[in-house]
Amino acid sequence: MLRIGLPGVLALAHCTDVGGDLVVVGPDGGDEFVVVWVTGTGARVVDLDVVLSEAQRYANPTVVAHPDGGVVVLAGVDRAVFVAGPDAAPVPLRVTGLDRLATVRPLPLMHGGSAVSDSPVWHLVLSHGNLMGDLRYAAPLRVDLAERAVHWEAEPWQLAPDDFPVDLAGIPEHDPHVSLSATLLRAGVRYVCSEGSRIRNNIGSGADFFGCVTLAADGTVAEWIHQASGWRQISGKWAIRGRFTGCGDYALLAPVFRRLWNGRTRVLRLADGELLTPRLPRGLTNAEILDHHPERGWWLRLDDEVVAVPDIVG
Repeated sequence: MLRIGLPGVLALAHCTDVGGDLVVVGPDGGDEFVVVWVTGTGARVVDLDVVLSEAQRYANPTVVAHPDGGVVVLAGVDRAVFVAGPDAAPVPLRVTGLDRLATVRPLPLMHGGSAVSDSPVWHLVLSHGNLMGDLRYAAPLRVDLAERAVHWEAEPWQLAPDDFPVDLAGIPEHDPHVSLSATLLRAGVRYVCSEGSRIRNNIGSGADFFGCVTLAADGTVAEWIHQASGWRQISGKWAIRGRFTGCGDYALLAPVFRRLWNGRTRVLRLADGELLTPRLPRGLTNAEILDHHPERGWWLRLDDEVVAVPDIVG
């Protein structure tokens, strides 16, 4: 079992596994962002020297693992940096194709979604400037390290509400859409997690459904991997947050309220849709599950430490 302390200045914001290392990006306590690169021997802090543009000042940074190694950090839709490793200096990347995001009004923002891919193209999750936490868009971003550039390839897309078990009982007004909070591109197939039709109200009033699906080429649902719905018809508040592991084999389903699974995260195996109950080691039963790597195992977080354990679902 590997235990590494995280620098106390960093609040764990967003993370991804990179070849068995864990990379975390977050604020440095001021107006800039840092990367904490956790290896088998310790944690190194990499100062990104990137400040959000005025238009993107409310964005949260997103980090994605490049399939050839290293990470790309998006500090807003118009700022990108590549970090090759724990001892490497950050390399600024030119951002092109921003005009393709103009359909997201008044302003496209990154605000908490996650993306995983086995190619240098990611479908990055976006919200809009009026409702920053209302994650409902994704847009393809291609990274060209040889050219030191990232390129927004196409206009943002959304999920079709008619494909999902939307239940607006008791809600008099609604902007019809469903959330899109996490994406995975694997062997050319798009996987997505949707956390309901009113994601900004999930904490206050609960969600109407959660879904993990694959999409056809036209963006419609091709296959349901997991669905939880009917919550509006029973008492209490229900909601699930979902994101994909860096290896692309699992989705982590974290309940927002303790009434579901006693508040414990479940692991969804994408190959067969089986929902697995993790068995965490003694002393780590309250740990947060962060990510998975086939060789390193499972990354967990407890207080100010990250821990790598070989298996929790075997």
